[in-house]
Amino acid sequence: MIIIISLFVIAAVMGLIMLVQIFSNKKPDKILAYSHGLFAATSIGLLLFQVLSGEDDKLVNLLMFVFVALIGFYMFYREFYSKQTISRQSEVPKAVVLVHALSAVIAFTLLIIGYLN
Repeated sequence: MIIIISLFVIAAVMGLIMLVQIFSNKKPDKILAYSHGLFAATSIGLLLFQVLSGEDDKLVNLLMFVFVALIGFYMFYREFYSKQTISRQSEVPKAVVLVHALSAVIAFTLLIIGYLN
């Protein structure tokens, strides 16, 4: 569980850097976005493995992180792969970024609380 938490912390730091970039009206760096997604996806995969191994108490955490990941996939696609890159319409709404970030904080907090209990 320490590995999962550590990987989520690394992903969170990368996410915080991207959050600052976005709210400074700068496009997030692709390498940072890829790395953030890789660390988060690895953590979710390890969490899935724990749930499939019989640790049902982590199922809610897993589902919350999957929700956060789906928002992340949407933002990544819209920011980096939208066909409308010439216009600013491909920009992700900042409200979506905030929902993603706050959902991740809530999911991580619940994971930590579950770990400490």
